[in-house]
Amino acid sequence: MDLGPDNNKIVLGFEYTVSYTNFLGLGTDYTAFSASEKVKIDGEKKKKLRELNEFLKK
Repeated sequence: MDLGPDNNKIVLGFEYTVSYTNFLGLGTDYTAFSASEKVKIDGEKKKKLRELNEFLKK
């Protein structure tokens, strides 16, 4: 935020770091997550597939 009297906006930034080993594991974990979601849809236990943002929240 600057000191201008008409400026009422703030810009926030966030940073996240992950080790290379954990980064590689994300691909494997997401593949398993995606396959599990497809099985639930095919088995008609769910109507909507959860996507990447739900995986990352978990």
